[in-house]
Amino acid sequence: LTEAETVVEHVKKEGHLHLIIVAPPFHQLRCFLTMISVMLRRGAKDICLWNQHAPAEKWSAKAAHSQGSLKASRSELIVHESRRISLYQGNGSLVPLHEAFAYFRRRA
Repeated sequence: LTEAETVVEHVKKEGHLHLIIVAPPFHQLRCFLTMISVMLRRGAKDICLWNQHAPAEKWSAKAAHSQGSLKASRSELIVHESRRISLYQGNGSLVPLHEAFAYFRRRA
């Protein structure tokens, strides 16, 4: 969230109209939802956000995540990510999927 807020403020300040975020495949959805959430809260609806996955590594290989505090296989990290998405949508930190889809429709 902190990184997303910093990026959105920088993009707004510089006047950019397009932003591409790159994340590992297991983290893409939460990263994208976080960026959309911050953009909508900060009034940056005119920025076109695009999502690009980083090169995929072996799903069975271990990876560090959450500032290195979580180490698991990439496939296991998807489970952690889906739990976090549910938690953060439940407490209002992340937009629900229907709001993300509404953003896509406006962006298109």
